Amino acid sequence: MTFFRGGSGPVVTPAWRGRGRGRGGARGRGRGRGRGAVHKMTREELDQQLDSYMASTKGHLDAELDAYMKEAGI
Repeated sequence: MTFFRGGSGPVVTPAWRGRGRGRGGARGRGRGRGRGAVHKMTREELDQQLDSYMASTKGHLDAELDAYMKEAGI
């Protein structure tokens, strides 16, 4: 509780005043604080990254599809 001086007597502030807003109260403080320079990727770099990801997952996905097709009797 906080009391203010002056006027016709002490004024009690509401209990919620000055306590923030609970969870997520730190939102809206701007973008990118505390970050260094962000590297913008070129289209070629993104394509290369996607190709390497797809090459590493393709075998697993193909095996999963084959197992499904066998189970379904297709």
